[in-house]
Amino acid sequence: AGSGVGVSALLPMVTLRASSLPRFFRCGASSLPSSIEINASNEAASNGTAMHEVLRGLPASGIDWARIPAVAAKHGADPDETRMLVAMGAKLWNQVKGSFVGAMTEVPLRYEIAPGVTLTGHADLIAVSQTSMRVADWKGGRKDSDHSHQFKAYATMALLSSSDLQEVTSTGLWVRDGEIENYSMCRADAHQWVADLLEAVASRHIYRPGPHCAYCPRNFECEASNALIRRDVAAISDRSLLARVECDLATMSGSEIIDVLQKADLVVKFAARVRDAVRAHVEQHGDVVADGVRLTLVEQSGRELDPLK
Repeated sequence: AGSGVGVSALLPMVTLRASSLPRFFRCGASSLPSSIEINASNEAASNGTAMHEVLRGLPASGIDWARIPAVAAKHGADPDETRMLVAMGAKLWNQVKGSFVGAMTEVPLRYEIAPGVTLTGHADLIAVSQTSMRVADWKGGRKDSDHSHQFKAYATMALLSSSDLQEVTSTGLWVRDGEIENYSMCRADAHQWVADLLEAVASRHIYRPGPHCAYCPRNFECEASNALIRRDVAAISDRSLLARVECDLATMSGSEIIDVLQKADLVVKFAARVRDAVRAHVEQHGDVVADGVRLTLVEQSGRELDPLK
């Protein structure tokens, strides 16, 4: 193994993308093959993709603002939202560009950390000096969860792929929050992280359901996730719990409040997916009528404020 870490011959053949590792470390079973390949899309993801494409030219030639409408249309993104994200990215770039002199963009990374266990990913930015490297990843979402394993994966792949490097700093550039998240790793750090990853790979048949299930591509067929949903729906539907939350929240412990909110959030997310699926069905096939009820789409005109203008 390139990492030099001893591993069991029983490890499965698996390729892990760096971007999937935050979820993988929470539940290794999320990486198991699914019966149906699903690549869900949403406006936030489309805006992020458009932002990435525009920011790609930033280190070499700056931002071509005139391209934004065409790039947004290409990815089904909102042009105003894309422009705002790009502007925020440009502001953040001014804080870090001194560490990314001569940076390359969209660099593919790949490293076999053990026989049959491969890491892959695309670094948005890479800058190399004699014995060190800087790697960066643009983030268009909110910094509301732990992405450290993704950044550590970039650093590990870069570090272990070159015998000349002694240290790699991986940086998360959180555009909306204006925050810079750094992880510096030497070779010893990289080998320890690889050992932790291989331990997770070896136990990836163990399901660990939780709030992250809402973002898992396998949740539609995962019995552990379905059991979690049934449990949370039952808990949220309990009248005594509802009464306590509404009338006696001050007596609940912090952990109880967080737990009940996470359960409610998970139920809301799955309920929203049901509504989205039904809406898409009505859009494609027309009204649904049964038992004296009609499901139909109604267009409403309203006034809205454009905060950018």
